[in-house]
Amino acid sequence: MPVSAILFDFGGTLDGEGRHWSDRFHAAYREAGMEIEREAFDRAFRAADREIERRADTGKWTLLELLAAQAHGQMEALGLDPRRLTPAVERLHAETRAALARSRELLAGLAPDYRLGILSNYAGNLATVCAEAGLLDHLAALLDSRVEGLAKPDPRFFALALERLGVAGAECAMVGDSFERDIAPARPLGMKTVWIQADPGTPCPDPKQVDHRVGTLAEVRAIFARTRV
Repeated sequence: MPVSAILFDFGGTLDGEGRHWSDRFHAAYREAGMEIEREAFDRAFRAADREIERRADTGKWTLLELLAAQAHGQMEALGLDPRRLTPAVERLHAETRAALARSRELLAGLAPDYRLGILSNYAGNLATVCAEAGLLDHLAALLDSRVEGLAKPDPRFFALALERLGVAGAECAMVGDSFERDIAPARPLGMKTVWIQADPGTPCPDPKQVDHRVGTLAEVRAIFARTRV
């Protein structure tokens, strides 16, 4: 069955060319002269995520507000002064906006031929961030885990996305940077899979579940230009 719809992950995919937020934050701190041991940083990143999940006011947060909240939570967990983070957050914000501008061009090019959707574990403000980035006009469905009460890799979240797009699994492709959260749950529903790997040396847990392995969003555009019917 030909593909007529494409689902994209957001964090680390549309906003980061395959680089997860934790990796980008850690690199930004290092560039700002803050050497934080990776294991301690990862614990702080997860703690910041939990703190944001407890907030009830995230729905209208802009991208910059979300980045700042994540960074503040990390520094609080590490016992460091959040005021040291301003340059790193500003750098991350600029990088992310540039990535989203490229993603807007990608979605605009695909939208005439495919029904497009975003499926993301997010903080309740995915629609706000996508509107800010100019993505909403190209989407047929947008699913935020906080809003829907479901999260990847729960197969029900993927099934809900297919329902919103109005397609069967075999008619849809999933594009994401996480094998465990994006690729593995999509395959049992019959979806085609495109795994974005910023690091080509990352081992694939199960190559049979990956239809295409790419390093950039530009390669995603080429795949669907070749396979469009």
